[in-house]
Order: sequence, then C-alpha cells, then structure tokens
Amino acid sequence: MKKFIFGVMSAALLLTACNTSKNEALISGTVSDGSLDGKYAYIYSEDEKVVDSVLVEAGKFTFAPITADTIAYLVFKVEDIAGSFIAEPGNLTVTVNPVAEGTAPKVDFAGTPLADSWSSLIKTRRVAIKDLREYGNTLMADSTLQEEQKDSLYGVKEEEVIAGLKKEALAIYEANKENVLGRVSFEFARPFLEDAEFVQMYEAASDMVKKSPRLLKGYEAVKNFEATKEGVNYVDFTAAQEDGTEVLFSSFMDGKSYLLVDFWASWCGPCKAAMPHIRKAYDAYKDKGLRVLGVATWDKFEANEKAKEEHGIVWENLFDKESAGASAYGVNGIPHLMLISPEGVILKRGINPSELSTVIAEYIK
Repeated sequence: MKKFIFGVMSAALLLTACNTSKNEALISGTVSDGSLDGKYAYIYSEDEKVVDSVLVEAGKFTFAPITADTIAYLVFKVEDIAGSFIAEPGNLTVTVNPVAEGTAPKVDFAGTPLADSWSSLIKTRRVAIKDLREYGNTLMADSTLQEEQKDSLYGVKEEEVIAGLKKEALAIYEANKENVLGRVSFEFARPFLEDAEFVQMYEAASDMVKKSPRLLKGYEAVKNFEATKEGVNYVDFTAAQEDGTEVLFSSFMDGKSYLLVDFWASWCGPCKAAMPHIRKAYDAYKDKGLRVLGVATWDKFEANEKAKEEHGIVWENLFDKESAGASAYGVNGIPHLMLISPEGVILKRGINPSELSTVIAEYIK
C-alpha cells in the first residue's frame, strides 16, 4: 500500500479581524493538567526568533500584549508541544492538553476569528488523515482484493482528499492575495501544485506573498532545477566542510570520467535502500570510466561519517554542510541520482536506483 503523509499544513478563511482599542493581540492559556508547571511557554516568529516567553504556573500562562497592526504568523511552543497560529487584534486563548490522543490537538487556539477558523481547519485535517488511514487499513485487511486493486482504490481516495484541500486553499488565496492569509494558503497549496503552475502563481503574486521564505525557496528550487535539466552543462558550487575548508564540485570533474552524483543523507531511508544499487554500479564500472561522488546534504557530519562506515561507502563523498549543491541543482528530495558526461553535460537526473546499472550501460560499454 502506498503511504499518504501530510506535511505540516495550515490555512485560514477570509474573515474580518477583531478591533481593539489598543490594536493588540492578548494571548493567554491553560494547561489541562499540572505537568507543565514550572516550564516556559514560548512564542516564536517565523524566522525562529523568540517573541516572548512566560512561565507556566498553576496550569496558566499569559504573554505580554503583542502589537497587531498587521496579522502575523507565529509559533507557540512549550516543551515538545507546538502549534502555529495567526495573531490578530483580540483575545486569543491557548489550550494545552499534553495527553491528547487520536484526532484531538495537543494545543488549540480560539477566541479570534482567524484562530477559530484555523483550529477548525486543523481539526478537520486531523480527522481527514485519520479517516484516510483507517480506509487504508480496511483495504489492507480485505482479502478479496488484489494488491493492485488496493493501491488503485487508495490512490483514488487520496486524490480526492488532495483535490479538496487544494481547491479550498486556492480559493482562500484568491480572496487574500494581498495579506498573510493569502501567503499561508499559498504555502498550504504548494505541495499540490505542478511546478509550472506554482511558478506562474508565484511570479504573479504580491510582494507580501513573495516574501515567504518557503515560497521563495521553492521558487528558486524549481528555477534551478530547470536550469540544470538534462542536456545542459553542469553548474559548479562550493561545498563548505565541517573543518571550515571549502571544496569545489568541479574538482571532481576530471574531463575523462563519467560522474555519478548521489545527493543523500544518513537519516534518509530511501537513500540507504539505494546504496546496494550504487555499489553494484560502482563495482561494475569503476574501472571502465565511472567516478561516483556522494554529496551529503541536509545532514550532520558525525552521523554522515557513521553512515559511510555502516554502509561500506568506499567511493568519494563530499559533505555539503550548507547544502549548496542541493540548492544549485534544485534538489527537493533525496536520494537524487545524476549522471554527468566527461564533457560536463548532464545526461540523466532523478535516476531510479533500481535502474541505475541499466542507465549507465547506455553510456559506458
């Protein structure tokens, strides 16, 4: 069965913000039990800077008023419990339930129009995920269906859920193109958009929406991917090393070998599953003009070194501390395998690991 995983998704409905005399967001909350007494609750900005912190006492906490001349997207966190919300003028109540189970949220926001709508949407999302998971479990337990039939039925249901979420998010975006609600709904819809559709929407978006770090990063990734498509010359990048030194990607291009590049990370399950296929290709073609380079991205040095040893990685490996390579090539998922000719032309990108040897055989006899 295919697995359906929602990332962190959020959206809000078009509503009129409350008006207060001081134009402030007043945020207070309660904890359902005493487990968090003596702990600090935090509010963070989108760039992970602390806006305020307050001690939880007797199951209650109150933050200092936040000026809310404009609607702001913030993150609340206490211990390992977190949730995002939109701050607007008015009284916002945060309810923390550390022992919540099932579809019940561990942190809930209510009291202002956007907070109420957001909480409702999050609960709806939770229920949708739960229902979809249960539907998948029911299909798996149905002995009258073939595996292909189960995948097909699940895929149809999954597409229905995605289509509904995309439609709602885009409707909100169309009604809120000039404010943060539009930006949030655009971010929400991004995973459901084809690259061409996303680029068109982003380029036509307001300046406020374009300021979104997530959307900007996604836009740059798509454009960089297009600029490094099959048939064009590779682009160089500088990889910062753990010891502070820098290494040029071009230093691995010797002008006589094909270069197989594997963007990977130690924590990535599919990357680990690809290793036997890479090793097979390496063993078969290392003496026939193939050079293999692993580019460790979105990883930690110590974990990467350990993974290299555990998986017997004997080919060259470049630790890319700042993930400059993934950015330069618009890589948004790993493993990502790429084959470059001795002349520096990108021959293939996004190679399926199981088809790696077959692809290489097209070029190296």
